[in-house]
Amino acid sequence: MEYISTSDTKILLDIQASDYQRSLYETEISLMPGKIKREEGKVSAASSAWQACYDKLKSLQLRQRAEELKVSELEMSIEKYQEQSHTVKDNDSYKAMLAQIEYARAKKDEAETNALLILDEIESCQKEEQAARQKKEEIIKAKDEFLAKLEQRKKELESYIGIEKEKKTSLAAQIKDVKVFDKYESLHKKGKRVIFSIRESDVPADGKAICPSCNMMLTQHFSGLLRKPDLFVVCPECSAWLCLESIVS
Repeated sequence: MEYISTSDTKILLDIQASDYQRSLYETEISLMPGKIKREEGKVSAASSAWQACYDKLKSLQLRQRAEELKVSELEMSIEKYQEQSHTVKDNDSYKAMLAQIEYARAKKDEAETNALLILDEIESCQKEEQAARQKKEEIIKAKDEFLAKLEQRKKELESYIGIEKEKKTSLAAQIKDVKVFDKYESLHKKGKRVIFSIRESDVPADGKAICPSCNMMLTQHFSGLLRKPDLFVVCPECSAWLCLESIVS
């Protein structure tokens, strides 16, 4: 087929423009779940980072309490050994008791040192936990604000889509050549752009225009058909419907 003869060239171009605009709105909506998922991923990552800090802090606090408990138990043991030392009757037993006291004191000093070292770690970890919690809260707030704007944008887009649908319905009602319109609809539903307009300046002096769809050089015969009103030239390579911009504007 070299051409499609129809008096509805201008209307069909307007319909295609409306379809294209609507597809942009629909594409933007289709990308929204991915955007939401990315925002949720940020929150998840921030929550995991905070949870790691929180778990580390709790672990350190448990270790510190364990060392403090050890100190308390050793102090009780030292007091017990000291009391028992007064009851021993021979020198060897007394020396053995003193050795136990010294050993308990050494372990107590070790536990106190460990508790202090852990306390330093706790103070550092508390700062990390607070920073991670603040960051998490900021990211959650940013996500909530983003989702609110996204929802508002979605409502706007759905409204614009409705307007374009109404516009297309109004334009379709003006179509005289129903068969050509049905053919356009069939191609459009396959996700193809059907009609391409060519500027007058893009038709060289030798009359050989270039198809905007596939970049094939048209013969003088096909280029000549472009200058005739009320028809679309069908590209022999890609079957795009071509028209001269000045003819349908």
